[in-house]
Amino acid sequence: MSVLKYTGAGRLRLSYDSFDRPIFIISPPRSGSMFLFECLARFQDLYHVRREACHWWWHQFPPARSLQPSDYVSTEEATPENICAIRRLLYKASVKRHREKAPGQRELPYLFGQKRIRYLEKTVANCFHLDFLHHCFPDAQYIFLIRDPRPNISSMMEGWPLIERFGQPHMTTFVRETPGSTVPHWSYAAPPGWRQMLTRPLVQICAWSWRQHIEIALEFFQRAVQPVMVLRYEELTNNPLDVIRQVVEKVDLKLTDRVIEHATARPLSSTTVSQPSQDKWTEHREQIATIEPLIRETAHKIGYDPRK
Repeated sequence: MSVLKYTGAGRLRLSYDSFDRPIFIISPPRSGSMFLFECLARFQDLYHVRREACHWWWHQFPPARSLQPSDYVSTEEATPENICAIRRLLYKASVKRHREKAPGQRELPYLFGQKRIRYLEKTVANCFHLDFLHHCFPDAQYIFLIRDPRPNISSMMEGWPLIERFGQPHMTTFVRETPGSTVPHWSYAAPPGWRQMLTRPLVQICAWSWRQHIEIALEFFQRAVQPVMVLRYEELTNNPLDVIRQVVEKVDLKLTDRVIEHATARPLSSTTVSQPSQDKWTEHREQIATIEPLIRETAHKIGYDPRK
């Protein structure tokens, strides 16, 4: 619950600790996390921000903090002040969004952080926030959504040019400062060391980025106390309602008609670039074949064989 903390000079402020078992969808970009999020966001009891929470993370941890900015947030940055700031930002933003969805809610308990909320978040960059999240939300529940790396990387390549949808404009200056960069901007979350990849072909950049998202998340889940629910993109898209039923049971929610209708209808997610197709990735088959040795080991760790 919210608690009053002394801040000096005789002043008290609220810490906004009113979160109950928040749910975080963890995945590489272009793995179906938006569709999963849009299904779960139909639960009236879940609070969430509009889309992704990247803005608040960069607001609290600006890129100017180092010469090598990235989306990675370390355990050392999980100070009481930063934890309180992130919780307050997410609490207030999600409550504001919830009131837009359900007008007429009493505002006073929310305003002072006195009402506990069940929070839902899908932010791809959270692959690089996991250590911080562990300190910030010790009772968090995680859903790890994975996908065959070949179509996953192909989809990343397809979406990369769309800077207005997937780009990180605040990093463009660093891209332009890199001699020989093969891309005009960076798209999706930026793993540590991303600037060293800028002179590589796009397929290698996307393959490396995919691998970093998976490996860093796997390393965290192997040592974290919290159990993680692993879902596959292929199962989610083929049998969405069955998968949602599994999620509901795992995270202790009650299935509603609104959720059933959305999952059954299988609408395209708001981040869809082109009409989905099982073999669409083969448009990049030759390029994907060149990075198969780079992704093979990681793919095997999550149950995929990129040679098949």
